[in-house]
Amino acid sequence: MKDNLYLYNTDDVPVIPAHVIMRRIELLDEHLGELLEVPYMQRDLKKIRDVERAIKFWEEMSNM
Repeated sequence: MKDNLYLYNTDDVPVIPAHVIMRRIELLDEHLGELLEVPYMQRDLKKIRDVERAIKFWEEMSNM
């Protein structure tokens, strides 16, 4: 991931509170669990990948 200076041309970028990030990850994890309960041949694989990407994104945000 690029740093703030690279993306925004400044280091003065508001921080996203950790509790907000964690709640988003919790909701995404719950949704992913529901998506994976569907029988394999009926799963929405695109949605599963999108949710997994969102989880990865927010996990990376929490490590910044």
